[in-house]
Amino acid sequence: MSSSLNKDIINNCNTIVSYNLSWNEAKSKFNISDPDLQRIYIRYIICLHGFKKAKKLLAYD
Repeated sequence: MSSSLNKDIINNCNTIVSYNLSWNEAKSKFNISDPDLQRIYIRYIICLHGFKKAKKLLAYD
């Protein structure tokens, strides 16, 4: 994965968390349709913001 893609994903994850987007809103806003990409986003959210925040994000849907 390229460095710029990593930075984009990290920025998007921070935006998702800071705006309290639901997972469906996040998938739509950032065009996250590929299952592998969805897993990457969830892993980054867990690493950057913790499991509780990721669980809460997924619970909104």
